[in-house]
This record gives sequence, structure tokens and C-alpha cells, in this order.
Amino acid sequence: MRKLVFISLLFLFITSEATAGHMQNDEMMELASVVTDSYGSIGDWEVILKEKMDKNDFQDRIIELKNRHLVTVNEDENSIQYSFEHVHESSSISVIYNGILPKNGTHDAELIAVIKGTHWNTSIEENYQSILDTIRAEYFTKFVEVFACLTTDNGDIMNNEVFLNELMDRLKLQHMETQFDTVEKSRHEKIIYGYTPLWEQKITIGDIPMNVQIAAEESGNGDPTYTIGTPILINEY
Repeated sequence: MRKLVFISLLFLFITSEATAGHMQNDEMMELASVVTDSYGSIGDWEVILKEKMDKNDFQDRIIELKNRHLVTVNEDENSIQYSFEHVHESSSISVIYNGILPKNGTHDAELIAVIKGTHWNTSIEENYQSILDTIRAEYFTKFVEVFACLTTDNGDIMNNEVFLNELMDRLKLQHMETQFDTVEKSRHEKIIYGYTPLWEQKITIGDIPMNVQIAAEESGNGDPTYTIGTPILINEY
């Protein structure tokens, strides 16, 4: 997926809220519906599940994963890292599991699952929902944090202003802020922050809630490509 870099310094000013529990809507399916209904098509998409857990529960899940997938193990002075990958051939959806076991006994372990694919249609949506439900039931609890993002197809948006307006309207965005990229030769035009009541998960900057970020990136023909994430974009773009 187009790697999503985001403003890591932002975390210095963030207080996390309501990050656990089952969401009232599935974020990825809602984002996909909003984009396709607004005359856009989806390129890459990704959903990340993250949960801290005690070492006994973590080891139980690692054993389960080892029984089903090949494992790669790396170790450094701070932790042991486990990695598993599974590609669902019928749907071209891949799932990567990463486990981090700290050597410091006072720190919790962390399990991460990344579900990702390219393009979106009814068949992919059904397979995604089945895969997600299985992963949540087998490896995570109600305290899992979920991050979803997608990128529109390059140059596919016919009218950028109409697309953004429809996107904001469908998401019922509030507390909107726009950051323009002033870095020389940067391909990123702007980043829009906002809050939607559609999803429970959010972060707070000061006393303002936020759970949507939209990054516009210049494409080769001058038309922007949009990367949309909730509650934040946590990788590189």
C-alpha cells in the first residue's frame, strides 16, 4: 500500500479516548461506501488491529498462529518480534500478524494484525468482513484498537471539490481543520482533520475530538489522490 507517513509529533499533544470496544459501524466498509458513492474508486486499503496484552495471553495467541502459519522471529536487546503472513488467494486479501514481546518484564506485549488489499467491490467486502470477524474473535478482545485507511485510484476523481464536499457531508465532519503542506517539492497539497459521530473511536487534541484525516497528494497529471483514514493515519504515505 502507498505507505502513509503521518505527523508523529502530533502524538505529543494527543490524549486518547474511547479506543476500545466494538464500533457501531465498520470503519473500512463505511469509508469504502462513502468514496464509491461519491464517484471515486478505491486503490489500496488497509485495516490495522492493535492490542496490548499480558505475556501469557500473548504467548497463547503466538502458539495458535504458529500452528497455522510460518513464523519469522527476530530478536534485539529490547524485544522478540514475531511475524506471520497469510494471503487469501480467492480474494487477494493479505493478512500480516506481528507480535512484539518486550524483554522488560514490566511492559505488556502487543499483537498487531494488518488486513490489506487492492481495489474494492461487493465480493472483496464480503471476504473482508469474514476475515475481520474471524481475526477479532480468535486473537483480540473488545479492547482492540482499529485503524482503517484507503487511497483513491490515481486521477480517478472527476471533480475534486464535489468529491470532497460529498465526502465531508456523508461523514458529517465537525471540528474541521486544514493544514497546507509548505515543504518545497512536496507532493502533498493539504491534510484535513475532522471528527465524525459515525464512529466511537477518537483522539483528542486539547479538548477537540478528531477521528478522520484526509491527505491530498499530487498525482503526475495534476489531479490529487486522496488518502482517508480513521482515527489517524499511522503509517507512511
